Amino acid sequence: MALSSNEKRAQRRQQCREALADHIHKRLGLHIAPSEVRLQPSQDDGYAWSVTDRSAHLLQGSLSNGSVGRYDAICAELGVSIEAVRPEVLGDNGPTYLGEDDEPSLGDESFTAVIQRLSLENEKLKSEIGRIQRHAETMSHTCSRWEAKYRKLEEEGARQERSIASLQEGLRFARDDISQAIRLLQRHQSRNETPLGTGSGAVPLCR
Repeated sequence: MALSSNEKRAQRRQQCREALADHIHKRLGLHIAPSEVRLQPSQDDGYAWSVTDRSAHLLQGSLSNGSVGRYDAICAELGVSIEAVRPEVLGDNGPTYLGEDDEPSLGDESFTAVIQRLSLENEKLKSEIGRIQRHAETMSHTCSRWEAKYRKLEEEGARQERSIASLQEGLRFARDDISQAIRLLQRHQSRNETPLGTGSGAVPLCR
């Protein structure tokens, strides 16, 4: 005989409670009667639910008021996106970051532990990236200062090279002028000089 919708819903609800109770026992070692399992337990219950965003809506409300689809979805997500954890593992807004001494072992299959470990690693990476960025900025400023000094020295060197070239050019002209003056002087001297006793102004010797 086919079950009525209410009977089918009651059956699925019971199966869901049993699955939740079994999951709590396997994860935390707690013996909770299926009828006592709650989706929103208190701190004193000894367990809490860690859930990802995609399945958070499944834990809203109580188990008493649910649909067959909701019960089936909860069972399907157990250990996947819904997980029993100790209350102290959760903060006000979900799983808290683990300290270095509290990191789960590699064999821990808890997705909550994995999320916490990855969150911690992500924070460490952010911190390292921030440190590298600050170092890069410092190096960039240092490089900029050295580049400015290099450009200044390069410009000064170029000015000095131009000054040297100008002085060399002036020196070349001066040497040319001096050489020309020396040649003119030599020619003038050679024209004014005559052998002794042969010139038109020579005085005859007395006998």
